[in-house]
Formats: sequence, C-alpha cells, structure tokens
Amino acid sequence: MELSLILIIVIGIVVFQLVQSWRKERAIQHSPLVQTPAKVITTYSSHKRDPWGTLSAGREMACYAIFELKTGERKVFEVESRYLVEGTQGILTYQGDRFLNFQH
Repeated sequence: MELSLILIIVIGIVVFQLVQSWRKERAIQHSPLVQTPAKVITTYSSHKRDPWGTLSAGREMACYAIFELKTGERKVFEVESRYLVEGTQGILTYQGDRFLNFQH
C-alpha cells in the first residue's frame, strides 16, 4: 500500500514536469520571431540546473550572454557559443526566451 502511494506520487511529479515543459515549449513556438539591433554587454558561464533548480549531476556548464537592445532593454539568453565578444554590435534574433542567432 505504501509503495503504491509512493509510485503514484513519483508518476504525478513526472507527468507534471512533462506538462510544464510542453507548455513552455508551446509558448515559445507561438512567440513572434524578433530580429533587432543589439550589443553584447557581457558573457558568463554557470553550472546547468535540472528542472527542480538543483545543480545537474554531470556538472555541465551553460554559457549566457546579456544583450542590450536599441531600446535600452536588456535580454539574457543561454547561448552555445563562448565566442561572443563584449561590445560587439549586430542583429540579435530570438523567439520568446530562446536565443536563435547573433550576426555581427
């Protein structure tokens, strides 16, 4: 009896996480594609976190860049490239909170 309750709770948590991931992905896909002039303010690295906010077991690193848009608004994106140079100006392309490209 106790084991089945634990199993139901674990399955519930997994389903909840899957639904949350699906909703976030769907929201990003329905966001407009934005291309705007921007400048790289800074880049930094941090350990990746799992969906529950704890450090991932593999201690994977994530690279982030902070861009300043022409409007003065700043956006932070996880990026794959560590080769963005601070102060570089170019065209930032993003959709929702997903970085797509930076062309200088």
